[in-house]
Amino acid sequence: MRQPQDLRRRNRQEVVLHLLNDVPLTRPQLAELTGLSKVTVNAIVQELVSHGVAEIRGTQGGLLGRNPHLIQLHPQAGVVAALDVQPLRTQVQVLDLRGQLLQEDKIDHTASHVTAVLTDQIRKLKRHKRGPLRQIVIGLPAPIDASGVIAEPNALSELDVSELQQALERAKVPCMLENDANLVALAAAREWPEFTHLAAVAQRESGTGLGLILGGELYRGSGGRAGELGRSRWPVLDHTEYLEQLSGRERSRATAFLLASLVQTLDLQHVVLGLPPVGADQLSRELTRLLGDSVTLSLQPDVSALALAGAAHHAVEAGRFALLQRLEVLGGGIGDVA
Repeated sequence: MRQPQDLRRRNRQEVVLHLLNDVPLTRPQLAELTGLSKVTVNAIVQELVSHGVAEIRGTQGGLLGRNPHLIQLHPQAGVVAALDVQPLRTQVQVLDLRGQLLQEDKIDHTASHVTAVLTDQIRKLKRHKRGPLRQIVIGLPAPIDASGVIAEPNALSELDVSELQQALERAKVPCMLENDANLVALAAAREWPEFTHLAAVAQRESGTGLGLILGGELYRGSGGRAGELGRSRWPVLDHTEYLEQLSGRERSRATAFLLASLVQTLDLQHVVLGLPPVGADQLSRELTRLLGDSVTLSLQPDVSALALAGAAHHAVEAGRFALLQRLEVLGGGIGDVA
């Protein structure tokens, strides 16, 4: 008895996936892309339109005979939000489920006000005019374990995590916390899909981190602390100092040595250097001297943009999944997918 229901659900999700990934499509185009019959596609489109998931937008011109209607995802199908949080600035992007940027903000603040800024943003995002908020992804300068718990060393100790969680619970919005260097690595993996093993260095006002992609997957370590490059100890005369506390040439040489060792040990293919231009050039020269041509390098001075791009992609993927889950059973009104 459940087989027809399962088939309808899969067919419905297949059509929605194409509406998420493509420009507006006609029913014949959807039938060709999905391999479904035109009758089945027509029934699914009518169902999606009646529940506010899709809408009919004009016709496809330039064809002989009757021009078919174009179908696209409904503007109110939902939005997602990506936040990149640093001690003195929070960047926010709002995107639709197709990944199109709808809104972007930068909020300067002191570290002591970061909790108030985040809770205020959650309230505003919840009321966004473009439909239900389906997912928030927040990038933080701290290790995050697989269950989403913030670990030490936390470079944003002023953040009141319990107050943030309460704000999310009040808003009833799914939220994922992620380490900012990991988000940089995820963005790099999307930018260079040909590399399944890469490292991304992120040097920011909050410290120096490292994101690792191994076998095409983000590597967190046993407690979410993989990549805490800046907290590595380096010998200085008769004592040791954290790498991110070193200055100038010494910091560059120490970073290059540790990175080169990591590249060789993990057999990495590519390294992304997310540093200011001067520091990146110096580190690149040091790495080239140590590694030669065994690995490719790319310089990315705008680390914030990479971290935000990683958070945005993460949020869009999660938001799409949430929409598809809500399409499991369509009932009698738009509220079923809101």
